[in-house]
Amino acid sequence: MVIVQSIHGNLEPFQVVENRYSLKVTVHAESIKTIEINGYPSFKPPPGRTYQRLSRAAGSSKRSLSKSKDLSAQNALLHQHLETVSTEATRIGQDSLRRIEHLRNGNGRWKRRLRMPQHAEMLERINQLNILRESVPPSALTRAATRAARFEACIG
Repeated sequence: MVIVQSIHGNLEPFQVVENRYSLKVTVHAESIKTIEINGYPSFKPPPGRTYQRLSRAAGSSKRSLSKSKDLSAQNALLHQHLETVSTEATRIGQDSLRRIEHLRNGNGRWKRRLRMPQHAEMLERINQLNILRESVPPSALTRAATRAARFEACIG
């Protein structure tokens, strides 16, 4: 936007110069017509610096206007490109957010699926330990605990 405002701000002086030049050319053409209509020979430019100065100013004005139009065209193209890139970036951002949300939802499902076998496995171990405890007499457990305590006392 700043570039557009800057170029539009720079165009005004060129447009003023172009309007002045167009007016001078129109007045000049009218005076030539008037002279030719009255039977005078065609108008020849006055010799000297005045004509050269006017000629240079007109050429400079045309070049400046041409350059200004080129800059305006480039600016329009850049603005269009910026809009395209901005739209594409927005679309990519929205796609990324959707994918992240999808992954989050999928992650929760995998965690639930993983927990189910873990719970089942833990319950199975508990059942096995209960069966083992019921099958071994209490005196054997006491003897095993006493041996383990003695062994640790010897090592430690």
